[in-house]
Amino acid sequence: MVYFLGNNLVTWSSQKQKIVALSSCEAEYVAAAAAACQGVWLSRLLGDMLGIKEMSVKLLMDNKSAIALSKNPVHHDRSKHIDTRFHFIR
Repeated sequence: MVYFLGNNLVTWSSQKQKIVALSSCEAEYVAAAAAACQGVWLSRLLGDMLGIKEMSVKLLMDNKSAIALSKNPVHHDRSKHIDTRFHFIR
C-alpha cells in the first residue's frame, strides 16, 4: 500500500499477509481492508494535527473480483469463510 497527500508520497508499506488466502480475490480483499484501516487512521491523525475535519480517503484496487466483493453488502457462500474483521471495508 502507498499513501499520497496531493502528489507527494507520505508513507508506504509492503509486508506478507498474516493469513493464508484461498484465492487471489480473498488476498486482494484482505489487503484492501488493511489499506482502508491504515488510510482512515492517517486521515484522522492528519485531521487532529492540523485541526481540520477528516479528509476522505480514495482507495484504489486492481482486482475486479475484490472490487465486486467490497461493493456487495450481501454475504455469499463463496465469501463466508473470510474473517469478519476484513469486512471493515464494506
